[in-house]
Amino acid sequence: MDYRIPYHWILHQLPITGVWPLDHQVYTTRAVKLTMASNPAVVLEVGCGDGYNCGLLARQGVRTVGFDLNSHAIRHAQALVPTGVFHQIDITQHPADELSMDDPYNAVLAVEVIEHIKPRKLPELVAKIGDLSTRFVLTTPSANIPATNPNHYKHYTQQEIDDLLTSAGFRIVSREGYGSIMAEKRFLRWRKVFDSRFLQLKPALRWLEKYYLKRATKSGMPDCRGYIFSAEKS
Repeated sequence: MDYRIPYHWILHQLPITGVWPLDHQVYTTRAVKLTMASNPAVVLEVGCGDGYNCGLLARQGVRTVGFDLNSHAIRHAQALVPTGVFHQIDITQHPADELSMDDPYNAVLAVEVIEHIKPRKLPELVAKIGDLSTRFVLTTPSANIPATNPNHYKHYTQQEIDDLLTSAGFRIVSREGYGSIMAEKRFLRWRKVFDSRFLQLKPALRWLEKYYLKRATKSGMPDCRGYIFSAEKS
């Protein structure tokens, strides 16, 4: 992903016909809410991209720090979230003490990140996050959907995420699904009816989005398109 534009900020203006923009709305909203549940003063986002989630947190008075590999993403984040602190850095290449600030991080957020990390490096990364903060919130696509994105190494099962977190010393506070495979099928089928080259029914399309969002929030694990985990250090 080249981040030539800050696309997370303008998803609904882009010509995307699938459910991903709606899933994004669900998992970012839930991830930020779970992060705010611990009343954090300072939050680190690993893989912050263009700073969208840091922006949501900053609006609630939280100090944000973001790390990302992509220089374009970091420039967008710095411009769009001027109160945040952003660094172009590969967290896997630095020990925890080099990533710390004077004020400790109260929580670490990783939204749709771990699927981009080589599986053999992932346990080390999660352990490092455990050294940086006692609270960790992550989202990731589930193994219920195939990893067809060439930038995704793997989609994990719920048990694999459980094991990953507990082996790093975290206690799982909550786990929930986002997205719905069954609702996605209905959404795509009816979208073809409501939005075609011959007909566009905007009220029906708005209703269809609401239908999917309702079923995509806190969806059941067997049907979900992704996971949202909240964990704290044991």
